[in-house]
Amino acid sequence: MNNSNNKVYLLEALERLEVELEHLRKRMQLVNPDLKKKS
Repeated sequence: MNNSNNKVYLLEALERLEVELEHLRKRMQLVNPDLKKKS
């Protein structure tokens, strides 16, 4: 894999992780609404 392909791959992986993180945050807030008050 050359360097530019590697960068694109990493950026796409990072974007997927950020989407997953958002889903996890929303799920955590549903399970534990107190999290919103603390932050």
